[in-house]
Amino acid sequence: MFDRFKRLPATTWAAVGGGALLLLIVGFAVWNATGDNTETVVAEESEQQGSGSSTANSARNSTPTQTNVRSSHNPLPASTSNDPATAVGPLPADSHEEPPTSANHEVATTSVPAPISPNESDTGDPAAGDSATGGSAQVTATPRPRPRPRAPQGLSGVSREYDDLHCQRIQHQFGVRVPNGASIIEVNGEVLPLLDVSQLAEVRSPYLLLPRGTHQVRFRPRERAIEVKVDESFYDTYSKMRQFFDAGGQTRVGELLSRGARAMDVHQAPYLLNLHGGAYAQQDQWAAAERKFRRALRVNPLFAPAHLNMAYALHRRGDQAGAERELMLADALNVGNVCGIAPGIVQLRRELNLEITEIKPASLNVAAYISLESLSSDDEHLIALVEAISKYAVLDEERAKVLNNLGAHFADSGKPERALAHYRDALGALKFAGPDRFQLAEQVLGHMSQACRKANFAEADEYEQMKDAVLP
Repeated sequence: MFDRFKRLPATTWAAVGGGALLLLIVGFAVWNATGDNTETVVAEESEQQGSGSSTANSARNSTPTQTNVRSSHNPLPASTSNDPATAVGPLPADSHEEPPTSANHEVATTSVPAPISPNESDTGDPAAGDSATGGSAQVTATPRPRPRPRAPQGLSGVSREYDDLHCQRIQHQFGVRVPNGASIIEVNGEVLPLLDVSQLAEVRSPYLLLPRGTHQVRFRPRERAIEVKVDESFYDTYSKMRQFFDAGGQTRVGELLSRGARAMDVHQAPYLLNLHGGAYAQQDQWAAAERKFRRALRVNPLFAPAHLNMAYALHRRGDQAGAERELMLADALNVGNVCGIAPGIVQLRRELNLEITEIKPASLNVAAYISLESLSSDDEHLIALVEAISKYAVLDEERAKVLNNLGAHFADSGKPERALAHYRDALGALKFAGPDRFQLAEQVLGHMSQACRKANFAEADEYEQMKDAVLP
């Protein structure tokens, strides 16, 4: 064997050696090329890791998914076409960049389907686009129609200027409250010619208005006087109120009604009631005007303008004694002409043939301002019993129902003005009741309107409008 191997010619040995050398060269070249590629990949990975990005490793170790290809200079939604048929969605609301106009910008070749919003219609186009700052799809909520504004709950009006709360502040600013147990009213050493001052304990707001300045006021003999300081003029403030409601002209009755509705027709100051009575007088509805003036005096029997108006109403219907009494009260309570009604007092004195300086003590008969209707002893006992029972009601709603039934009794008995007074007491209880107070107030105001219509009172429409002002 070895002999045959040795006997091979020299040319054969040369060919074998050359082939082996060629194989070695090719193998080395292939090995070198593979090593360079590996180093390139490693270098790329190192560069990406050095820049703080780990997306290359995750992409290399995970299953490939479809992604959006974007220009790194101007990130935009997946579609920038202005054609509604091909557009994916609108630009995000916070994007202020214009759609690309150059062909150098890359657009999405594929896109990730955006999830459908729960509020989106199955048949409508999704109002969603890709995020302007990332490659994932972002859902833009479909703009909903603006909800219709809901009316405020409760009894509402147009403006809160000169509403009952504002009027209470005015009353407190320019007046002094007469305390319970008062027997006289003395201002700066002069006792006002008033009788039955103790009855003021039965009313809501017994405030005596005083002119600008510092006053010494006393409510009991031999007690120490209190100092009351008034910084502004009530006449100026009241004149502005009259101008606001155009009193004496085309009185803005709607504004008066709106404020009455907000107060549930339960006033703590007499001003609006007095102005409303003047509006009825302008319409030559003197019976309704007289009822408004009485209501104003029921709230505050110390308000001089309402006494003067009441005197004119009584004089008109022939009650000269009543007109003289009310005139004397108006003169006595107009301390220092605080209300500016001195000319009207002088004029009515002349019409009643009274001396300009004549002064007569007048009684503050508070009960007479509730109603002109006389009560029997049975009526008085029933009122005392029902009002006592109402005080034991746990809820204000229940107390209001009891007082409402008392009003219904007098409405059926042919005493509508007395019925209105008790209906109003029911509304006063409802002002502090729970969420059902508006529905109950609507019913009570409806009863008041029915009672007025049955008695042919002009206030029937007034209470009907207040009833409609109650919002659910």
